[in-house]
Amino acid sequence: MKKLFTIAVIATTLLSSCATSKCDYMVVPYDKSTGKISYTYSESIQGLSKNDLYNKLNIWITKTYKNPKSVIQYSDKESGLIVTKSAADVKIADRFGYVTIYGSLIFTIQLNCKDGKYRAIITDFYHIGDKNDDYGSIHELEKGQSKYNYNCVIRSADIEAKQLIESLRKFINTPEQSF
Repeated sequence: MKKLFTIAVIATTLLSSCATSKCDYMVVPYDKSTGKISYTYSESIQGLSKNDLYNKLNIWITKTYKNPKSVIQYSDKESGLIVTKSAADVKIADRFGYVTIYGSLIFTIQLNCKDGKYRAIITDFYHIGDKNDDYGSIHELEKGQSKYNYNCVIRSADIEAKQLIESLRKFINTPEQSF
């Protein structure tokens, strides 16, 4: 009986450690003025005017989203500003490694450009659950939520923001093909 109990304890510990290792605690960037999770990337691009960069940003949005008109919330060519409201699935692995979708992250992307420079700010992350698991604004998530789910939602936000920034960076730095 002792052996069976010991095996059960070890198995439970191993399964629990497998689950938490997929969504360990992580540090994400916060905007000091708002207290919100916020990813900022800016880059100087020699030889591109504000209009060139604005057009490239719009093309990137078109290539990134299935329905770009539905994500663009504000667009002003004169000021070089585009604001989108975007969404991504939150994926969580259970104790056995099966990945399930655990709602959606809604977030804002603010794109600014001027002659020779552009900036992307990804912020205002909000979680909408599949059932009654809406966590709301994820910068307030820690209160009363399971640490594992909290870490997975934060990790999903981190992965999505970094992938979008990398995609944008690559697109902006790819020379236009003439035909």
